[in-house]
Amino acid sequence: MQHPPPGMPQEDQNYLCSYFSSYEFKKRSVQNARNRAMQNTPHVNGTKSFAWMGVEMTAQTGEEVEPIELYKITHYSNKNHSWVNDRAHHNYEQMVELQSQPVGENEAPVCEEEICLEVLGHKSGYIRGCGHGPKPSRSLSKHHNNSELEVANKRANELEEKLNAQQKNMEVIKATQKATSEIL
Repeated sequence: MQHPPPGMPQEDQNYLCSYFSSYEFKKRSVQNARNRAMQNTPHVNGTKSFAWMGVEMTAQTGEEVEPIELYKITHYSNKNHSWVNDRAHHNYEQMVELQSQPVGENEAPVCEEEICLEVLGHKSGYIRGCGHGPKPSRSLSKHHNNSELEVANKRANELEEKLNAQQKNMEVIKATQKATSEIL
């Protein structure tokens, strides 16, 4: 090692030199370089994960950071006052636009996780640009919610009709009882 950190024992230096020159390390380094090259939108957190950034922001503000805000925090440089690239800026604007779209009367609002999935794409077990954590279930998509809502509305209408029929029956029974008591 040409410039070892101060206080590092010679034994550790020898180990690191042999580790860095090993086949496994070189193979992993090449793979990591390929993976970094495939990133479309780099982030500004350095080595911190998105999940850890979310935890830090929650600790600072006292409120849980929503996925779209976490995307902005991790892809917008406050130091340079700019986005890491145009694609990150476009993704954020698209998420904000989807979030601000009005929701129909019979529709449930779309959650931020689903908006992130729609804009950033899906990768198994992971929400791109938002980190690991709870994933929105595919069964809870807005289409599924709409069909559930339709079924619930239909059931509510059926129950209301039954209630009205029962109330009419009660009125007939009361009228019959009143007429019977007048005869006696």
